[in-house]
Amino acid sequence: MTHTLTARLRAGWPFSAFFLSVFALLLLLNTWTPTWGDDWYRSLPPEDAGRMLAQIGDEYRNWTGRAGVLLATFVMLARWPLALVIFNLLNALAFCLLLAALFRIAAGRWPGARRTDLLSLLLAWMGVWFFTESFGEAVLWKTGAIAYLWVMLGALCFATPYLELLLDQEPTTDSRWRIWLWPLGSFWLGMALENVSAVLIIACAISLLYRGLRTLPRWYLANAAALLAGAAVLFAAPGNAVRFAMQDDHLPMTQRLGSLLLTIWQHTTQVAPIAVVLLLLLVLNLTTRQGAELKRSWLLALTGLLLALAMVGSTGINFATRTAFPAEILWIATALALAHPLWDRGWQAFWHLPLLGILIPVLGADVLTTLEQNHATQQQTARREELMRLYQQQGVHRIVLPSLQIPYLPQITDDFAKGRYFLRDIHGDTHGNGWRNGTYAVVHGFEFATRLPQTHVIYLPEISNMTIISSGADYLLLQRHESSGWGSQRVLYLLQAQAACQPQLTLHWLASDSGKLPLLARKEGRVSETLSYSGNVAVIRHDGLPSGEHCAWRLPVPDYAGQAELQNIQGTKLAVTLAD
Repeated sequence: MTHTLTARLRAGWPFSAFFLSVFALLLLLNTWTPTWGDDWYRSLPPEDAGRMLAQIGDEYRNWTGRAGVLLATFVMLARWPLALVIFNLLNALAFCLLLAALFRIAAGRWPGARRTDLLSLLLAWMGVWFFTESFGEAVLWKTGAIAYLWVMLGALCFATPYLELLLDQEPTTDSRWRIWLWPLGSFWLGMALENVSAVLIIACAISLLYRGLRTLPRWYLANAAALLAGAAVLFAAPGNAVRFAMQDDHLPMTQRLGSLLLTIWQHTTQVAPIAVVLLLLLVLNLTTRQGAELKRSWLLALTGLLLALAMVGSTGINFATRTAFPAEILWIATALALAHPLWDRGWQAFWHLPLLGILIPVLGADVLTTLEQNHATQQQTARREELMRLYQQQGVHRIVLPSLQIPYLPQITDDFAKGRYFLRDIHGDTHGNGWRNGTYAVVHGFEFATRLPQTHVIYLPEISNMTIISSGADYLLLQRHESSGWGSQRVLYLLQAQAACQPQLTLHWLASDSGKLPLLARKEGRVSETLSYSGNVAVIRHDGLPSGEHCAWRLPVPDYAGQAELQNIQGTKLAVTLAD
């Protein structure tokens, strides 16, 4: 018995290590992703349960029938201790389960039977990571994750037993939890997403008719009935008609279908080139296997196509970003169903080691980029929270906050949804910024919030917490440590009266040991640079309003610098010793 247990542990540790690594990565990314956009509207104190239900009812009557998803979102985002921690843990777990469910529906069994299953799991991870146009929006954004990641996990679990009926496999027998618990989940799934519900109902009906209703265990019928009941709640919502009327593009269905087909083609060949991968895998598969064995992949590909085509009923919404996620997941399952048999027969170092040598560095490099972007978001969100604490101490009710500056992305934006990063920030001082900015402010205990065009802020009351390096009649040179990348750095802030502000500043960095200077600067003994005024620092008065009486320079200090010389300060050269 001990020998058997040891053998199982040895066989299972690579899979445990894989899922623990994915779980840790997703937990970190979820933790660093703040609440965005719709999250603020759905973040209420738990004692406001009546208000939660009222808002769900209002959306059901005026916007959408997705009552189950809305209820789950309100519950998970309720403002009570550890709520977001619990969500982050559950969401990381949901992603790991999605990879396992992708393997299950593509391979016909759960992973772990063979070492080569790790290759299929790696492909599943890379598929969801790279071949979903909006991973950040559908997986990391909290509202989006519940509506798309959680729903597609449920859809894969629901669809698998019905798909296997079409593949002439033996039906799963009845059990108490299948008869009672599965229908509860299916009812929730039925009122989750319109295209997912419609396609699952079609697939379920075909499967049941194909095998014959009388020959199947009871739980198949109970599960299908619960899905249908949930879909009835979804499609009966008065809000569907309201939203349809607001978004109606007044195009004939044939023209809309043609545009959608073109969009799907462009999406799968250019935006997220799944079609290219599927074609390559199909060719490889046909050279090694019989065409009759491809039935599973064809069924998955057709289901994905139906999920995409179902978007034709959603007027005014393109097949893009998170709305493409359900179809993308099924096409990734198709790719997995084609790829898995290529190496399922056993480990072949001649093929598999070079494949891993290509895939792992590509994935690793992009993971590091994604971590860097989300870490920057976390650092700058913490800076905003620091400012908001100061605003509260000063009794300010209408606040201004700096813009975010995310590596490798266009700067100063309200919305960004592409690939592994998602942002839905508060607006600047523009028309129509009330709903998003107002809900953000309420969640954080203020009346209203506005995003400044500047990426850095000096709030005058916080000067007392900074190190004063030098001061004069109309300037103040300050230093503080700020988060930067994976560590921190010293930063100088030169605060001047507006009348004394110069268009350029000449700066010399000196080191106590010239050997610490960059190689090309050692002969001169200093590093010199001339800066033009960028206006990227906003000076905020005690009352929370931007000051027109000051200008500010932000000067990051190199690691080696022990002294600085600034020219054009009151027309003279200012030499200062920097603090550690």
